[in-house]
Amino acid sequence: NNHRKMVIFGGALMYDETAESFQWLFETFFRAMSRKKPCAIFTDQVPAMSKAISIVMPEVHHRLCVWHMEQNAAKHLNQVYKRYASFRGDFRKCIYEYEDEEEFIDAWNNMLDRYSLRENKWLQGIYALREKLFAAYGKQIFSGGMNSTQLSESLNSDLKDYLQSDYNLVQFFKHYDRAIEDKRYNELQDTCDASQRLPVLKVDVPILAHAREVYTPNIFEKFQDEYMRSLSIRVNECERNNSFIMYMVSKHGHTRERIVKVGEVGDTISCSCKKFESIGILCRHIIKILDVVRGDTRIPSEYILKRWMKN
Repeated sequence: NNHRKMVIFGGALMYDETAESFQWLFETFFRAMSRKKPCAIFTDQVPAMSKAISIVMPEVHHRLCVWHMEQNAAKHLNQVYKRYASFRGDFRKCIYEYEDEEEFIDAWNNMLDRYSLRENKWLQGIYALREKLFAAYGKQIFSGGMNSTQLSESLNSDLKDYLQSDYNLVQFFKHYDRAIEDKRYNELQDTCDASQRLPVLKVDVPILAHAREVYTPNIFEKFQDEYMRSLSIRVNECERNNSFIMYMVSKHGHTRERIVKVGEVGDTISCSCKKFESIGILCRHIIKILDVVRGDTRIPSEYILKRWMKN
């Protein structure tokens, strides 16, 4: 929801976990949702579920939970983790840091060579699923900042406070409904708090004041964090024509650069990091351009997602 908390749209009791059962589940759910489908879906690495998704919603971006993948990596690559202290860091960079395919592939190949893992079957299998796992292939897909199924795992944990294994069906549904109602009450409480509480500004600047005015506290804190990180960014204009102005932006003392393009007509602006496309808030690189180069005092309306607003 607009507080980045879980919203429960429905639930189902599953007799088994076959592709046919998952297909029934997804089709039934979409009928209940007036055939509206998500732009992305996150699941565990379950072949039957993947098959059902490809049949029922082939147009939806199917992403796999990276948290589960990391847990599996610790099992399958246990000896590598023990032998090389630096491997975990290099592997996590491949998962999260690289923003384009070429950069990722180069880093992946360097990792395989550095740790002599070219013949590792598990890593070969993970690489075959790279478009569903690694950030380099998911930056252009809106996910609200999710890269795992941990919200679902959190719900599983919460349900244990309401349900017991010896409940009959009537008792089960009674307590399940109570859990759902409590979740909905918490959402109303968050909405009430957002309307009455103003987060503290770390820096008293107009664009942050505007962000605090329109965003829920959770989203504002993320925007404010991006703003604070923008303070250490330097900007160089590198190209200008009749269509756009291009800037190279980088953190002071770092060589990695991002490209920000600002349209000469209208308020179009984009960054190569694709944070807005994937999460829905402006990145530190664009904020730097808006705040310092253009002197904007407000976030352009087309870059304020309704889903993150208070109202």
